[in-house]
Amino acid sequence: MVRMENENLKKKYSLYKKISTVGMYVMIIFFIFSIIFLSYKYTTTGSLFLKDITLSGGVSISFFSQEKININTLEEKVKTVTNEEIVIRETRSSNGYGYFVESTVQDQNKINEIIDLISQNYNVKKEQISIQFIGETLGKSFFKESFIALILAFLFMAIVVFILFRQPLPSFYVVFAALADIVETITITNLLGIKISVGGIAAFLMLLGYSVDTDILLTTRILKTKGKELYEKTFNAMKTGLIMSITTLVATLSGFLLSNNPIIKQIMLIIFIGIMLDILNTWMFNAPILIKTIEKKHRQK
Repeated sequence: MVRMENENLKKKYSLYKKISTVGMYVMIIFFIFSIIFLSYKYTTTGSLFLKDITLSGGVSISFFSQEKININTLEEKVKTVTNEEIVIRETRSSNGYGYFVESTVQDQNKINEIIDLISQNYNVKKEQISIQFIGETLGKSFFKESFIALILAFLFMAIVVFILFRQPLPSFYVVFAALADIVETITITNLLGIKISVGGIAAFLMLLGYSVDTDILLTTRILKTKGKELYEKTFNAMKTGLIMSITTLVATLSGFLLSNNPIIKQIMLIIFIGIMLDILNTWMFNAPILIKTIEKKHRQK
């Protein structure tokens, strides 16, 4: 009985190796595409991703309404006042609806006109309208500091991984997979037109921790587990890793669907996208290339 189960597991392992080998090349191609895409974006726009006013500077005008407002109509009316870029967000509560009109506009006269427009068209008193300014210099400072924090977190993570395993190639695979998760997630947020806020940068920092987690699990199980065959160690790591990833996906999807806060929704969405990519990079890149490395090492003995 045990022998039959092992034979079935070996067949599944053989099939997995064939599928993952193809998947490995697909993920490498997607990583190369992401690098080219982000390089082009940086050279043409000076930034790796779209930034909202918390990173680029601007104004956020917020107000409360007991009645639901047509966001498209509000956007059209605001655009008659200013030609600047506009984003309108809506939140819901038991008492009504909250609206955030975000724009890169800096001119105080235009800001006053937007406030007058909201007050006159939506029965909102001017004193009930909140204004938050983010200066261009302050926004750039937020972005610079957040980006430095992300780079430092990645470097420290890489150092810890190399100290933990003390083997160049397996350590490199873990670091590369984590880098691929971040780079590819940024690419997809660009393709989806998501404007990254300070909260979005925090999401990338959290994603870095989530991404490296499953790769360390995989590498630890395969390199340090004694008394088991390679296929057993691989599937044991996969079972635990996928359970971890799926529970995280469910949690982030629930947070995205149930939250009315735009910052929380963005954090949950970025982590969700990143974990989906992490599943592919871990089990379609890191695992097969690590298996090939170990098998090659065993053949050379």
